[in-house]
Amino acid sequence: MTFHAPERFRVLCIEDEPEILRDVADELADHGFRVDQASSAEAALPAIEREPPDLIVCDVQMPGMSGLELLEHLRARGDAISLVPFVFLTAFRIATASSTAAAPGPTTIW
Repeated sequence: MTFHAPERFRVLCIEDEPEILRDVADELADHGFRVDQASSAEAALPAIEREPPDLIVCDVQMPGMSGLELLEHLRARGDAISLVPFVFLTAFRIATASSTAAAPGPTTIW
């Protein structure tokens, strides 16, 4: 059974490693998602403001603002953007990330 995303479902993929960003974005697009890409949390902020995505898929550990810091920043807004679901991608242990990611709003660490 093949999954296909609802039409126009927009995912913002944030990853500082270009190959991983491309692979994740391609996989999501292959399943019918409309995918936007950003190579850093700072680069993602204007895109989020301009057109809030339906889902954010984000690396945890990035230079500059981390994925966890981006999540905290967005959750603190208290508006519709603060409720956008987050999925974290990471190769690191998540024990220390869990308490931050457990902030109000839908969040998954994968």
